[in-house]
Amino acid sequence: MKKKVFATLLAVSMIASMVPAAVSVQAADGDSIRLVNGKIEVDAQLKKLAEMYEKETGTKVEIESMGGGIDIQGTLKGYYQSDNMPDIFVNGGATDFANWTDLLVDMSDQEWASDTDSAYVDESQGTIGFPYTTEAIGLAYNKDILDKAGIDPSTLTNIDAYKAAFEKIDGMKDELGLTYIFISHDLSVVKYISDRIIIMYLGRIMEIGDAKEIYANPAHPYTKALFSAIPPVSPYEKKETIELKGEIPSPLNMPPGCPFGNRCPFCTDVCKQSVPELKAIGDNHEVACVRYQKGEIS
Repeated sequence: MKKKVFATLLAVSMIASMVPAAVSVQAADGDSIRLVNGKIEVDAQLKKLAEMYEKETGTKVEIESMGGGIDIQGTLKGYYQSDNMPDIFVNGGATDFANWTDLLVDMSDQEWASDTDSAYVDESQGTIGFPYTTEAIGLAYNKDILDKAGIDPSTLTNIDAYKAAFEKIDGMKDELGLTYIFISHDLSVVKYISDRIIIMYLGRIMEIGDAKEIYANPAHPYTKALFSAIPPVSPYEKKETIELKGEIPSPLNMPPGCPFGNRCPFCTDVCKQSVPELKAIGDNHEVACVRYQKGEIS
């Protein structure tokens, strides 16, 4: 049960409804909880949360954070094969849950689980994960702006509620005196609030342009992969997800050439020779992809 309680604190403290990462929970035994975190940028927040939890309950939470360049699912599979699985771990998204069929705890009986509509729910396994990230913290903490816009943060529990909130704030930009930069992995949200979009990978710009243009004509292979991960509007809509293979390189030890090269299905030797420059491919639309610029891919 203590494992589920910690999942409660984690979800309440760090949940945001639109991120492609999720907490998965296994059964826990003993006097401590072991959490494997695949999002290194929230390491400090998790450790602070673990410290607070230990003071309140006496149960120690051991945080293991993985940095860039590590195959998280591969590492977890190694843990499983050696009977060394953590009590709580991170999945990269809904597709990763298939790796752990019948091995995760159903948390649907927990009262706090009803506070969000964004839980990962499996027909046979039940409620098996919850999103977490540092996304949307800026919006949540700007209470004065939310108050002026008449938005109650406690109502932001699902994608539709976030969409409505962003549209309302966007419509009041002049009145509120707002010019904002919104950073997110969720392009389904970015679409509703942005005039211009920059797609970045490991600190480098892959594509930049007017929002409508990029959504209508995505050019870079990384942009297309991100767009493919946007959930379909209708359950009857068929949508092919582009699965990116290969490990994410460490920003401290970047490979030569295009930073996306080792994960790009279209990468050739020419892509590895130098970092591609941004070049215009249309009005207010630039892309950093040698093969697209040469007309070899579309």
